[in-house]
Amino acid sequence: MGINFDQSDYDAYDNMGRTVARQFCEYKGFNVEDFDKTSNGVDYQRPDLIIRKTGKMILVEAEVKRANGWGCVTRGLSIPLRKNKYVNNAWDNDFRLIHIMARSDGKRLIVTQDRFLKACLDSVGCFGQINKHGPAETDPDYVKPRHKCHMIRKLVQRKGKITSDDFFEIPYAYVTEYEVVVPGKEYRVIHKKEVPEWFLKELAEKVN
Repeated sequence: MGINFDQSDYDAYDNMGRTVARQFCEYKGFNVEDFDKTSNGVDYQRPDLIIRKTGKMILVEAEVKRANGWGCVTRGLSIPLRKNKYVNNAWDNDFRLIHIMARSDGKRLIVTQDRFLKACLDSVGCFGQINKHGPAETDPDYVKPRHKCHMIRKLVQRKGKITSDDFFEIPYAYVTEYEVVVPGKEYRVIHKKEVPEWFLKELAEKVN
């Protein structure tokens, strides 16, 4: 997120993200439980929540983005690449996973599905480097994938220093954004995801 946190900041944001995600999922009719909290403490290899409804079982990872940087989401949703461990663990164990990003004032949230994060992993490497996922944007042979889900490398501020970090980059077209009118009770769709039929077919083939 490119923000200089101390531990109290981190804990507050973590709790807020978890609360916003829980309220939204309960509003959608799911039973919600903590998934990362175990008898031995927090398991950081697990996402935050697990939700259940009529045979469905979905993992949920929550995150908070500062309100003063929220405007950039319409140009693309950046999700830290470290979330990769949750996507891979979910798919390896036949779970689906959704990512819920809350605005720090609690008035907006964005929901995206793991299949779009997976598309990033299956396409290209991070900005400025070449890795197993293919050519990066700086490579002369680089071509942005048709679906435009990819990975990028950005400069961020962390602990008072400028450093680089890697992110999933998801087009705004593939996410759904909500206004939180009344937490847990009323939400208004601001933008609904629209996925081309050819991409849906490609995603279905990857799942199968």
